[in-house]
Amino acid sequence: MRRNRQKEQEKEIKLVMAMMLATLALLSLVPRVKAEPTGQAGNFLGLGIGARALALGNAYTAVGDDPTASLWNPAGLSLLTHREMESMHTFLDLERDLNHFGFGLPLNETSTIGFNWSQYRIGSIPETSLDTSTQIGVDDNGDPIYDVKITGYFDDREDCLGVSYAYNLGNNLALGSTLKFFRNTVGNDSASALGVDLGFMFFPTNRFTLGLALRDLGENYSWNGFKGKDQKVPSTTALGLSFRPVSSLLLSGDVSKIQNRDVDFGAGAEYSFGETFQLRGGVLNGLVTAGLGLRISDWNIDYAYANRQVGVEHRLSSNYRFGLPVRKLQKGQASERGLKPYLEAEKEKQSQSPKPKNPLFAKIRTIGSEAASVFGRKAKQGLKRIVPAN
Repeated sequence: MRRNRQKEQEKEIKLVMAMMLATLALLSLVPRVKAEPTGQAGNFLGLGIGARALALGNAYTAVGDDPTASLWNPAGLSLLTHREMESMHTFLDLERDLNHFGFGLPLNETSTIGFNWSQYRIGSIPETSLDTSTQIGVDDNGDPIYDVKITGYFDDREDCLGVSYAYNLGNNLALGSTLKFFRNTVGNDSASALGVDLGFMFFPTNRFTLGLALRDLGENYSWNGFKGKDQKVPSTTALGLSFRPVSSLLLSGDVSKIQNRDVDFGAGAEYSFGETFQLRGGVLNGLVTAGLGLRISDWNIDYAYANRQVGVEHRLSSNYRFGLPVRKLQKGQASERGLKPYLEAEKEKQSQSPKPKNPLFAKIRTIGSEAASVFGRKAKQGLKRIVPAN
């Protein structure tokens, strides 16, 4: 019997994997018409944070269960069972860097706080001026055209500091918020802004999660230099879902809308080979993403690859979980790290008091039993009235 079940599960996994690969292949045919989410103050976070998230096509709104959840969906911090710290470095073309460092600290059974710092930098931007000593020609009006000389170099650097709080409301619902401080420095000019992210997570079952995130609310940059005006950062609304058809396979999808822009789509899948190795793939607006994960004791090391419009991107993240567990996952909650112990606890509970696996069937059975009992009592009373006792 066990062998037959194992064979059936293997067939199901192979079928799901085939469907997943076919879906990703079809999505990869979507034209690459989306522009990179940079070029405006604060938009660098649209590139995404974390190697695992990028490998999943940035479909992380309903998946984030690590410190990067502060910037994806702060409600996801409620899925942390241990104290964790996360670091990330992204290798980009064109003298660009994207780095991140964060903490997630569960306080008790219901509350979690998080801290994060992210930086996007474009380095070695040349500062030029006209070289009036060298004339290279004349224009149509006969005016001289002078050569351009490089007088120096400067950086365009954007930093984001965030403080997050997540709370488990019970009833399979969690919420969170992140207060963010931005600072953008371009040469000798700078600007700063405050913003807020709000996040919600709902866990209908231990295999299905819905996430909603409202990012970059109320952010306005005030420049002190030549810009001379405020700059509003567009807000983002993201809706995501994640599903585990089997414990070793995770499927996720995201739909997000940046203010005054087109809708973005992302989808991803992750397959775990035991507890040590994970294989990931995804699609982000027609761009194929991929990645690997390695878990060694309390360390998680993740790598992601993406071929973006402006060049190839390689991303590396590390996560360290330290200390004793602060809490257990609540009923209905399941995360990449917490799913296995949750399922083991559920299995032990079911073995002690067997009941139908599907809660809907359990409710139907309870209602049916109560109705049958009431009908039985009424029937006995009616028979006693019709057939008097001897």
